[in-house]
Amino acid sequence: MPKLILAVPETYDSVTRPIIYDVTRQLFSWTGLPADTPILYPSAHGTVQQPGSERLQEPLNAELAFSDQVSVEVDETVEQDRILSTAVLYPDNLFIFRDPRVETILKPVYSSTEITINLKFRSVDEVKAKRWREQMRVRVSQLRDVLLINIRYAYQIPPAALLTLREIHRLMENVAGYGDSFGQWFNQHVSPAATIESNLAGEQTQVAFTEHQMRIVGMWDFEGAPEIGSKEDEGDTWSIGVAFKFRYDKPVAVVMDYPQMIHNQVIRLRDDTPPFNPNQVRKHWSLSAYLFEHFNKARALEGMRGGPEIIGNEGLCFPPWDEFLPKCTAPWYIRTFSAMIELDLGAGHDGCHGGAHGDVHDVTPGSRRLMALDRLPGGYAMNERMRAFVVGEAPYMTKLFYSVFSCNLYLSNDIQPDGSILVDQDLNVMATFEPNPRARFHVWFGLCYNWRFLSPAAMARLMENFDILRSIVNGLWPDLPACCQPHAIGSSNQTSSASMACLMNGGAGLSDGGMLDTGMKTVETFYVQSISEDA
Repeated sequence: MPKLILAVPETYDSVTRPIIYDVTRQLFSWTGLPADTPILYPSAHGTVQQPGSERLQEPLNAELAFSDQVSVEVDETVEQDRILSTAVLYPDNLFIFRDPRVETILKPVYSSTEITINLKFRSVDEVKAKRWREQMRVRVSQLRDVLLINIRYAYQIPPAALLTLREIHRLMENVAGYGDSFGQWFNQHVSPAATIESNLAGEQTQVAFTEHQMRIVGMWDFEGAPEIGSKEDEGDTWSIGVAFKFRYDKPVAVVMDYPQMIHNQVIRLRDDTPPFNPNQVRKHWSLSAYLFEHFNKARALEGMRGGPEIIGNEGLCFPPWDEFLPKCTAPWYIRTFSAMIELDLGAGHDGCHGGAHGDVHDVTPGSRRLMALDRLPGGYAMNERMRAFVVGEAPYMTKLFYSVFSCNLYLSNDIQPDGSILVDQDLNVMATFEPNPRARFHVWFGLCYNWRFLSPAAMARLMENFDILRSIVNGLWPDLPACCQPHAIGSSNQTSSASMACLMNGGAGLSDGGMLDTGMKTVETFYVQSISEDA
């Protein structure tokens, strides 16, 4: 599923400045300054607000050249120690938009930020300034140099997120829609903190989210009392400087997660670039680098071939840019391919009910057919001998361990129980229920690599087809020693029981009994393979 990390369009005017004004007013209450003391806070361009231009300001409160005022300068730094622990993709922050029906979510990303507010109080005379300083000294003596503050701000939703949401809504209503307008759908699934912002003229409206962070610890950056200050150059004014520090979580980005298929339609806002394949890069290893490569995360996500390792996500995916990564797969089975299913809702005499994305086949009207295992996109196909064997396995492959093959249906990323699909003699994958066009389906076809778990009947069918068994063994374990290779009985197509026992239960070259043992798996779904001293 695509994951977009979109920067918040603007944070200085919508986040930083409101916070500074909010905190400064709270400090006025703590230090004893009047709440209406003017605040001189230059913008990023060095300009200040024209006196008397604020909304709801009392017009009779004139600001003279030597009146009391507080000048503010702000230093904003990102907390370096918490950069690597920033919650971006992993679930930690609350959603600001969520519609589970189409698996679409938006959530903010916060960056721990330290703010230093440098306050400069200009008083009309020295007496008033020093009285204010003494009042702060008294409060510090009461252990009130550490304060709990609250901040309020709002941040805008990125325009790209709104564009994507509109496309998702269009696809939702295009097929099996709910009859909701975009505004109705958005309001039903957006956070209650959503609001509409505009300029003073009521124009340039945009969606924003208001937030209130509470009980933030802040402290004065002085010991005992502020510095005594000094007289200004003009008039009798006296100025005293002091700094106040605090940390808060600043919204800097929005993560958007949505599926590649909405209501049986592939979304156009996607990246068709195939996933990175580390096998396409020629590498030169040292011994230690080769050993550590087995724990490379890319191997778990993309799959690596060559050698006896079984990682679990090898195989093909259709279409190649599909980002399907199931929550769980059939145990002891490795993926051969997975296919995104696009239902044909207008199935007719020459139409189809479904198929792997990009593939069309002729079926009867009203069928529940999802795809054909022997006709895959991209020209992939089975040879006649393998197809004949797969046809014989068709009645069993939808039940776990009843066949060396496993065919499973996924709803979203969740595997469905046995009996959800069946495979007929023409290798058509059929749903046993009426597929919902609003749902997202995948078919996963896998191959068992630990035959100890197969049923006796499945093993018997496999041993009766030595050529197929040999092809599977060579594909799974291309470096298998000759002493462990299965052998046919004479010129027949039957597999020797003795050679099969060597493969299953013993033989040099495989750890602990021949058949590859993946019991020691790490959190990255890898296993540690022991190396004998004789190797």
